Formats: sequence, C-alpha cells, structure tokens
Amino acid sequence: MAMNLEQTKARIKSVASTKKITKAMELVATAKLKTAKNINAQVSPFRDEVFEIMSYCMMNLDDNTNIYLNENTNSDKSLFIIINSTLGLCGGYNINMQKFASSLINKDKDDLIIVGNKSISYFNNQNYHIAKTFELPSLSLKETISKQIMNYIIHEFDLGKYKSIQLLSTKFVNSLTFVPQITQILPIANTSNAPKMTRELLLEPSADEVLTNLIPFYVNTALKTLLLESMLCEQASRRTAMETITQMNYKKNYFLSLINHVKPRLLKKLPKYLPQLMRISKEEEHEKENFIWSSMPSSRTSSGCSFW
Repeated sequence: MAMNLEQTKARIKSVASTKKITKAMELVATAKLKTAKNINAQVSPFRDEVFEIMSYCMMNLDDNTNIYLNENTNSDKSLFIIINSTLGLCGGYNINMQKFASSLINKDKDDLIIVGNKSISYFNNQNYHIAKTFELPSLSLKETISKQIMNYIIHEFDLGKYKSIQLLSTKFVNSLTFVPQITQILPIANTSNAPKMTRELLLEPSADEVLTNLIPFYVNTALKTLLLESMLCEQASRRTAMETITQMNYKKNYFLSLINHVKPRLLKKLPKYLPQLMRISKEEEHEKENFIWSSMPSSRTSSGCSFW
C-alpha cells in the first residue's frame, strides 16, 4: 500500500504541474484571441469598402474580357491555398481543415499552397502535389505574407497554369464555433452578393483600367482578411482546447487527492471504491491523451515536431 500511495503522490504532482502549464497556455491564447478579434473588427470596414468598389467597377465594364474575370480554358487544374496553423495544441482546427480539403481537391491534377506547416506532412503522405509553402506569420506580419502569396498566384494565373485559384480557410462564427470555408480568389467571382455602393463613383480613365489596377489590391485584401479570420479561429480553438484539458486535470487531481487522503485502514473496508476511482482517473488520462494527439500533426513520429 505504501508503494501505491507514493505513486499516487507522484501522479498528483505531475497532474498539478500539467494543470499549471495548460492554464498558462489558456491565458495566453485568451489574450491573443482578444487581439485577433480587435484586428478583425478594424479590418472588416476596409475590406467591405474595397469589395464595394470592385463590385461597382465590374458593373460598369464596357466588356467582360479581362483575364481575371474568366476561367482559363487552357488548363483543367486548380490551385488550392490551404490555411492551417504553425503551432499545435489547437484541438481539431487542423484536422477539420485536412478533412475538408481532402473532400474538395483532386490529388491527381490539382496543386496546393500550404500556409502554416502543421499539415505539410499530412498532404505529403497522401501524395498531394505541394507547389509552395509559406510560414504562418504573427498577427503583426500578416501584410508581408499576403503580398507574397498574391504575387505568386497572380504570376501563375497570368501564365495560364490554372483555371482557378481557391482559398480554404476557417470561418469564425463565435468563440466556440468555426467552420471550414472555400473562397474563389481568381478568377474574381460574381460580386452580386457584395455590399452595394450607396454613392456614385467617377471612374477615370475608364472602369476597365481602374479594375485592372485594382485587382492586385483586391486580391491582397481578400487574402489578408481571410488569413486574419483563420488566425482568429486558431486562437479560439487553442483557448477551448487548453480550457478543456485544464478542467480534466482539475477533476483528475481531485480523485487522486481523495485517494491520497483516505486512510489505508478505511481503504480495506471499501475495496470496491478504490478501483472505481482509479478507473475514472485512467479513463480521463486516456481521454486527455487522445485530445492532445488530435491537436498534433497526423504524423506523430515526424522529427522536429513542435507543440508550441
């Protein structure tokens, strides 16, 4: 019995230590979530204004021959930009995106751009063709990465390599709900659902020329806002994951402490309760491990795996 009590005390210390780490990570994710929400709220009016101007230009075109408004009929493959995370421990955020992407992409002909490295090993193992990868930046460096992606995809589309360019990101519904979504970047889709202009614009020298010069700015704005929204979802998912694990550790510590404080002579009188408590503890340990593994890349044995 003494040996079992020593083991229980060691497990209590281990769980308490893990609980402190997950609680700290939860607080960090909460702070980052608040920052991401504020940035998204500031960017949204700017995005709507750019989309309104683009919609107005498209409605006033003399013709519809601009290459960025029509699919390239000389190619039958598409380019998919997939936004996931660089850091782990964010629940099912990356796994949900991997499943969503796998249901849409034809691995035999379509190409991928991966933003954030948590899904690179997954798509490589599934024999998808990855044309390019980008490291997911911090919130302060989002402008740099969006411009790099914009320059690359516009160049590839100009060459006629792809019939369309799609972006897979995560839509933020609320702090507990976020779902994968697909957005067509090029050719520019019908903007009939875009916000309507409440004022008339003077387009000089013509709507066609204004549109041609506006397209790179429009693409960059779309990429940046969708990137920001996905980063917001990542932080929300991570905060929820850390909160869940912390609560599980609180419960587990309670049962272990209860076992530790019951006197050995009483345990002999209650032989059926100790196995039950230990079984609950082991089940929660298994549940916690499964939750952590679900936050990691699909290849658990990959070298250089970083959790945080």
